[in-house]
Amino acid sequence: MTVGVSILKDYLARVRPSRREPRVYQRTAYLPGELAQCDWWQLPGSVPVGGGASRRVFGLVTTLPHSAAHVAVFSQF
Repeated sequence: MTVGVSILKDYLARVRPSRREPRVYQRTAYLPGELAQCDWWQLPGSVPVGGGASRRVFGLVTTLPHSAAHVAVFSQF
């Protein structure tokens, strides 16, 4: 009996199911009102508010993936 790596590879190529190419992306879809994405952050630096005082500024961005609607709100608190 002849034994070798090529014989094993040939046998495995016949008995294994063929491989599909891996997906490199994933599509996502959301129904209206199903999901909202929010990000809250502190902006660098500060903003003068008068009388020589200044305050840090924060931001909130919300996105609705179904419609791609965005809203941004900024706050001093």
